[in-house]
Amino acid sequence: MTSPGGAIGRPTLRTRLRLSFGDTRVEVPVEVPGEPVPPADILPAARRIVDEIVAAARRDAAKGGRAVACGPRCAACCRQAVAISDVEAWALADLVDRMAEPRRGEVRAGFDAAAARLEAAGLRGRFERAGDGGGEATGPLGREYFALRVDCPFLSDESCSIYADRPLACREYVVTSPPAHCATLDTARIAALPVMSLSVGLQTITSDPAKPRRRWIALPLALAWAAANPPPSGMRRPGPAWIEALLRPTPGAS
Repeated sequence: MTSPGGAIGRPTLRTRLRLSFGDTRVEVPVEVPGEPVPPADILPAARRIVDEIVAAARRDAAKGGRAVACGPRCAACCRQAVAISDVEAWALADLVDRMAEPRRGEVRAGFDAAAARLEAAGLRGRFERAGDGGGEATGPLGREYFALRVDCPFLSDESCSIYADRPLACREYVVTSPPAHCATLDTARIAALPVMSLSVGLQTITSDPAKPRRRWIALPLALAWAAANPPPSGMRRPGPAWIEALLRPTPGAS
C-alpha cells in the first residue's frame, strides 16, 4: 500500500516492501518520488533497501553464531574490482563535482591515477568491453585488478570517504570470515553474507524494460565514463516504476 507524502511541490509515495531471500525475511519502509524523475533520484531508496537487507542478514548470521568481521579501517575490499551501474556513475560524478577544493582535486587525481594503472596493465579496455556486454568472465579480471592493489579513489586513511553515498555493491559485500582472507583475495575461504543483491538489478534499470540488459562500469573508470556518456534528458519514470525495475529478476544473474 502506498500513501502520499513529502514536501509541497514534491509529491512522494510511501510503502513497505516485503522481501525474502533464502530463509531471511525483511520488511522495508520506502519513500520515493511520485512524479517522473531521473533514475538517480531513487538511489536513496535503493540504498535504504540494501541496508535493511544486509542488516537482516547480519541478524540471521548472529543467531547462527557467525559474527561480521568487517570493521573500521578494514579496507581490503576497497582494492577489489567494484562494478557499479550507470546510474551510480552519474551520481558519483555529480558528487565529485560538488566537493569543495582541495578534496575535489584530490579525488579526481585518484581517479586519473587508477585509470592510468588499469591502462598500463592492459585492463582498462577489457573492463570497458566486459561492462558493455563483451562477454569476458569477470572473475579473472577481478583477480588481475586486485593484484595491482589499486586504491578506490574515495579511500582515505583506510576508510571510505563517501560512506553514506557508497555504491550498492560495496554495501552488499559483508563477510564473516577473517579479514586476512579478504586481504589476499582467498575466495575459497571468504564467507560473504548471503544477501538479495540489488546492485545487479540497478545495472539494468535504464535498459529497455522488455529486454533488460546489464551495463556496468568499473568504479575507477566512473568519472571518465560519465563524462563521455551523459544521462539522457528524457530518462524519467515515476519513483515506483524505478523501484519495480530495480526489484525485477535480472536475466543471467546468479
